[in-house]
Amino acid sequence: MRIIRWLTCLFFLLLSLTGCWDRAELEEVGFVIGVAFDPSRDNPKVFDSTFHIAIPSAFGNGHVEGGTSGVQPFFNITSSGSTNFKMIRNINSRRSRSLNFEHLKVIVINEELARQDFITGVLDLYTRDHEMRRKTHVLISNGAAKDVYIDKLPLEDMPGISMDMIDENNQNVLGMIDTREIGMISEKVAANSSYLIPGVYKPQRGDLRLSGAAIINGSTNKMMGWLDEGDVRGYNWVIGEAMNGILEAEGKNGDPFVFEILSQETKLNYKRENGKNVFDVHIKAEGTFAESWMSGLQIDDPKALMEIENILEAEIKKQSQQIVTKMQEEYYCDIFSFQKLLKRKNYHYWKETKDRWEGENGLFKDAVITIHSDVLISHYMTQEKVS
Repeated sequence: MRIIRWLTCLFFLLLSLTGCWDRAELEEVGFVIGVAFDPSRDNPKVFDSTFHIAIPSAFGNGHVEGGTSGVQPFFNITSSGSTNFKMIRNINSRRSRSLNFEHLKVIVINEELARQDFITGVLDLYTRDHEMRRKTHVLISNGAAKDVYIDKLPLEDMPGISMDMIDENNQNVLGMIDTREIGMISEKVAANSSYLIPGVYKPQRGDLRLSGAAIINGSTNKMMGWLDEGDVRGYNWVIGEAMNGILEAEGKNGDPFVFEILSQETKLNYKRENGKNVFDVHIKAEGTFAESWMSGLQIDDPKALMEIENILEAEIKKQSQQIVTKMQEEYYCDIFSFQKLLKRKNYHYWKETKDRWEGENGLFKDAVITIHSDVLISHYMTQEKVS
């Protein structure tokens, strides 16, 4: 009996000492931080994958930009093929370390591929494999995707990490959309919903810019076109994600001023009226009168304050109406998910029409969408004269 107790204790002790089942030695793997997809120039049936791989030993060794160590903490390697899995395995025949994707931060897809039936194929491996992270950010490049991994930005060691961090800054920039994680895109694909993916491009050597967004049609999962920063500003107002950005506007004499958004919300209402789908978009914003180039303005005068608020409300309506009109008349694509509200408010009607919502002859095109805006300047800082 005593021996049995001993063996039982030993068994549980051994269980508590077991390590992580998928442990990988640092010296034996290459951590992939980013992946870029580009069309192959030699064969239209294959594509190029560029893997952006960290060199852990080069971090924290005193290497600084322009320094003398000459050690770059990353390298990029490109492989061509018709499937992701085969290309990843092919890297094993060219490099000593196997690729590890547990720290993957960014996937960049070339616009040319996004316009083809490519996004669905990429998602298949990058969402199902156990090593992949569902929080990996996805971007569409305006130009060669692999080029965004060449030059590192100041203060950062790897372009892939820089892009991930810039993407997280979207809350402070009204012209950027919220991050798009691969898990979120997978859900949009499954629901056949149209959506946007942030755009990235290299304006010049050594620089990088996240700007605008690619429109992805929910029924085909193909890119339809680009939205510029002005369109994205309107989009953020309509879906209620404009908080923390700034809004530039012009006073009566054309002099500019800046409104900093501290809080913002959008409420949608839907009704079926006279045989039409009618949506009311109510946008509320509160913030600070942050900067003025208008001479003679007495911002502490209630009348002047009201005039400024009216100008801001008109600007928000203009930006919002511009993107709504573009999507209804040019792309026929509901990136705002108005159809979700329709489903919630009138399920039977939605069930009858859900396959006829988007498209050139779809119901979204003819929906009546009215924008309302309400702005409150809750703070205008200290009023002082500069002599």
